[in-house]
Amino acid sequence: MFGARVFAALAVIAALAPVAADAKPKGCLSDGEIVTEQMVHHGVFLREEALRCNDYTPGTWATWAKFDKSFGTRLAAQTASRVKVFQREFPDDWKRMLLHFDGKLVVYYRNYPLTMPYCGDVKNLLDRNAKGGWGSFSKQAKLLQDVERLDWRSCTSLR
Repeated sequence: MFGARVFAALAVIAALAPVAADAKPKGCLSDGEIVTEQMVHHGVFLREEALRCNDYTPGTWATWAKFDKSFGTRLAAQTASRVKVFQREFPDDWKRMLLHFDGKLVVYYRNYPLTMPYCGDVKNLLDRNAKGGWGSFSKQAKLLQDVERLDWRSCTSLR
């Protein structure tokens, strides 16, 4: 477990290294970058809602914590890849823009109205991930996180 945390920390440090000088803003994301953004959005969604829904559906936070313990290194790698995109797209102000995008996500999820059915759905997603692992999480992220509509344009759709 300690090795996984060290690896995750190194991945984040590597991601914070300056982007190559020839990396120019594209104004859009590649298909792989869209997937990365979906994964980060879904991780934030599940983390925030697992914590908030724990009173409505006990066990949601514990289920998320177990998933995070098992796949935290992969989540950190997605986050590190995302940092590189922000460094490319916002070379002069990437840290502030990253905080803006992350803050918008967290504020949205922390203020979404909780109901028993909604929290039941969150628990269902977490339970599926507990059984299906990273593959289940990846499929959910692609289906549920519409980052092209919300935040980014796809370079593929611009052709």
